[in-house]
Amino acid sequence: AGAILDEAVLRALRKFKEPEVSAWLRRWKRSLLANIHHAMVEDYEVNHLDLPQTPYAPVVVEKLPQPWNLFGWIGRRGLGDQAPAPHFTEIRGGSVLQADGGVLILNAADFYAVPASWTQLKSCLKYNLLQIDDSDPSSSSRSSGLKPDPLAVRVKVVLLGDFDLYDHLYEVDP
Repeated sequence: AGAILDEAVLRALRKFKEPEVSAWLRRWKRSLLANIHHAMVEDYEVNHLDLPQTPYAPVVVEKLPQPWNLFGWIGRRGLGDQAPAPHFTEIRGGSVLQADGGVLILNAADFYAVPASWTQLKSCLKYNLLQIDDSDPSSSSRSSGLKPDPLAVRVKVVLLGDFDLYDHLYEVDP
């Protein structure tokens, strides 16, 4: 088992160069080998938010600017006979993450009509950090206990709209 795991970890280390990922993979390998006789698959699952690498800056048009579409969400997963609950492997990125390094285009009227989206996007742009919250659209509850680390993002936002909305936004939120 050790030789197979060594090769898998080496492949992952070549693919993911970030120091945090390398350290985590080494801890993961030690833990798996130490607990190999009673390890559960769920204990060693990984969720990596991966985006296609392109030579060009991405341009993303979001037509439904709800918070979960823009910033991502934490889905639910049933384990055994339990009711579906938030699970780390169900963390999903939204349009902001897809547009990282590029441009996100939004219809200003649709976007401004959702106050939570407006507030969260201003914070994301101000600090260049994306926080994925438990905002699963299929659930009325938001208290999962899961809070993923914020992701560093660099994105430009283009709001499309008319002059009246521009003037209104300028007056209420300069």
